[in-house]
Amino acid sequence: MGVTSGAFWLVTIVGLLGVVPLTKSRHRDAALAALNLAFLALVQGPWLAASLALLLGSYAAVTMLDRARPSASKWFTAATCAALALFAAFKAPAIAGLLPPALSVWLSALGYSYVALRFIDELAVVRDEGGAPTFAQHLNYLVPFHMLAAGPIQAFSDFRGEGAVAAPLTFDQALAACERIGLGLFKKLVLAHALERLFLTGFRSEGLYYFIEVQLFLPWLYLDFSSYSDIAVGVGRLLGVRTPENFDRPYLARDLVDFWQRWHISLSQWIRRNVFMPLQMLLQRRLPEVSSLRTSSMTLLVAFGLCGLWHMVSVRYALWGLMHACGVVAANASQVLYVKRHGRAAYVAYRKRPLPRLIGIVLTFEFVAWSLSIVAGQP
Repeated sequence: MGVTSGAFWLVTIVGLLGVVPLTKSRHRDAALAALNLAFLALVQGPWLAASLALLLGSYAAVTMLDRARPSASKWFTAATCAALALFAAFKAPAIAGLLPPALSVWLSALGYSYVALRFIDELAVVRDEGGAPTFAQHLNYLVPFHMLAAGPIQAFSDFRGEGAVAAPLTFDQALAACERIGLGLFKKLVLAHALERLFLTGFRSEGLYYFIEVQLFLPWLYLDFSSYSDIAVGVGRLLGVRTPENFDRPYLARDLVDFWQRWHISLSQWIRRNVFMPLQMLLQRRLPEVSSLRTSSMTLLVAFGLCGLWHMVSVRYALWGLMHACGVVAANASQVLYVKRHGRAAYVAYRKRPLPRLIGIVLTFEFVAWSLSIVAGQP
């Protein structure tokens, strides 16, 4: 299913020939849906029927939730729990081990980690705003072929705001999209491949070599992961499908708050929309006597714990998420303390000084790099 597969590029070419000419046509949604289904058929084979059943079932849940408004909370809870139960069967080794291995193969080929998050986001928007999508729109949102392998996660409100008709692509825009695809391929096939082959052992090295591997694993992960996003953004632009940016030079992050505004941006924004903000508002209503810093700190622990479990339901990933939560809480607390003691103007001036910025960048890099060694290292 990766961006280096023949199926991916075959479907991309077919999309350029068959979908781009329909940018101003009311049949564009249907053409995109056919394109995404064709990709699923190529990568899933006999599992296509199961994926279609899942798409139809999830669409039924969205439409019933829309009809139940404004009393749709029960439908939202039931549909979300069903999506999370299937996610647990896929991502929790203790549960997955009790189920047929074919289930994990199917969900992996479907990119269900991302599909589940998109579905929950869609449910939340329809619950709050109403207006269920058509089945073609539902399919195009949940399983866009160019975003299946590694995201990004488009917000459903942004997807719905696009409309059925895309603006025509200019020559300069097409050239920029092709350059973005080329950059992604260079990152993936040249830079990331070279780093992996020359320096990475799966953290089986020892001593100085282990330290070097820890330092190089994060750059490799960035090159590999961001390459998928580069290609997805480029292909999306060519097809007239808005594809969100997922990275913004995370190697320049000066603290953990800054890092998560630059790394896997679409996941951070999803967590903010669907976990952090609802839970933060709930705590502020239930605990009005508690300061916002304390309630946000509690919310961050929950949000990042769930972020870790989204990657894999295991103690190591939960620990990784809680480590990052503590880092973000510490960054927020230090900012509040500095402003309280010295004033906001002094804090702004401090942030502009090059030495503290450099120290912050180095410390943030090391924190992220060593936290990754917990989940990427050998058990």
